[in-house]
Amino acid sequence: MRNSKLTAEQKRWQKKFGDRLKELIHGRGYQSIYDFWINSGISDHVSRSYLNYLTNGERDPRLYLIRILAKTLGTKVSVLIDFD
Repeated sequence: MRNSKLTAEQKRWQKKFGDRLKELIHGRGYQSIYDFWINSGISDHVSRSYLNYLTNGERDPRLYLIRILAKTLGTKVSVLIDFD
């Protein structure tokens, strides 16, 4: 779903998810999103551009990808999505 068709709440959720994802990536010692993409093995599951869209709050991730991101970051899915 493109951002132009999203409600304000959906856009807010995507932004919060992206912010949380960036926080966790940097908290695990990665210097950048690219560093995470290259060195964590996540590149086998998501393209670099899509990861950038996610961290910038421009895409709504699929549940399967959230699970992979959580596992790669060594955390639970709930840590990625519980930000209200």
